[in-house]
Amino acid sequence: MVPLMKITITQRSLFRRRVLWGVGLVVFVLAALNSCAIWTVLVTNPKLSPRTEARSDGKSFVKPGAGGVPIVHLHGTPYERGHAHGAMLKDEIRTLYENYLGIIVTYTYGRNDYLKVARAMLPHMPEAYVEEMRGIADGAGTGLSFDDVLVANVFLDVSQQVGCSTFTLDESRVSDPQDIMLGRNLDFTSLNIAGRYSHVFVHHGTGGHDVLAPSWPGLVGAVSGMNDKGLALAMMLVPSEELNSASMPYAMLYRQILERAATAEQARVTLLELGCRASVTNNLTIFDVNGEGFVAEIEPNRGGAAQVRFREECAGCAFSTNHFNEEHGELETDPYGNSYERWDLMKTKLAGEKPLTVDDAKALLKELAMDGKNLQSMIFLPRRREMLLAAIGPDAVERPYESYNLDRLLGHSP
Repeated sequence: MVPLMKITITQRSLFRRRVLWGVGLVVFVLAALNSCAIWTVLVTNPKLSPRTEARSDGKSFVKPGAGGVPIVHLHGTPYERGHAHGAMLKDEIRTLYENYLGIIVTYTYGRNDYLKVARAMLPHMPEAYVEEMRGIADGAGTGLSFDDVLVANVFLDVSQQVGCSTFTLDESRVSDPQDIMLGRNLDFTSLNIAGRYSHVFVHHGTGGHDVLAPSWPGLVGAVSGMNDKGLALAMMLVPSEELNSASMPYAMLYRQILERAATAEQARVTLLELGCRASVTNNLTIFDVNGEGFVAEIEPNRGGAAQVRFREECAGCAFSTNHFNEEHGELETDPYGNSYERWDLMKTKLAGEKPLTVDDAKALLKELAMDGKNLQSMIFLPRRREMLLAAIGPDAVERPYESYNLDRLLGHSP
């Protein structure tokens, strides 16, 4: 059994209460006092947003992207990629740390507890990613320490606030065989900041497959993405009482899968080879260019072992939200927001006989989005080698989906 750090239900409930009303109360008080770092960012400066101009650092560069989402191309050694990441995005990283991540960290468990978890997990992180984080801290310069970057990269694991929906459709469920897809909403507390700072990261020359991943400045992992072979993945958090400190952050685990695997079967093998060492309970959806895939149900409190099975709740499709299938409807309280409701909606919408189009998928994602929390909505089309992304939330799904072509971004064909 791997070491576990117990996080009680009371603490989880306290987190959600603090995020929902604690931060709001702080903003209100600061506004009333007209003493207002947070107030200025959240209210009086609602247009705060990342820079969109092109810039470069060595082999790496940032260029303006469609829909206002910057595209970050990272090249070189792990440290070089990280240093360029930190140097080119230092203003964005600091803004997110000071006005978003820092607020949630402070009003949940506190920075010391986050850092304790981060330091416990550090020996289990891939060395290349540790070097990237060191590069980010050095590249960003004064005001951002390596510990700050560590905290940022365990933030998702400790806060457990990712509420998402995913579905896959194979040839039998789409109107055009080229449109087999993985659809995904990423829903998360925004504070009117996170939704403005989505970036598309393109990881080149990592020693494995090149990876396209929508994410945020300062983070090295991937919670959604597609690699140069058309393998796509997306994770959904399942709230838990336990955190496995003898693990890497789950976003790092999932980026490793994208770098190592070309097919769903290879991803399954890779997940098992890596020990399924997700830090917290997760659903992970995998889908490839052949229309094959699975949903992995991962629990850290089973010695790091995972239940991995390809579920077909309807022929030709799979879907998942923020609970395990065996628990569906069993708990008195929905485990995360409207997880049961979203699961039931997908079961109803995807079970019909009518083949679905990309526009149908967009309409479904719009229905599934959590109000005020939808930071990114995306559709991976492996055969078209394309990602459709709606970002810049907190209701990103209301915005147009922009196209990102794998070959154009990665610079080569498979």
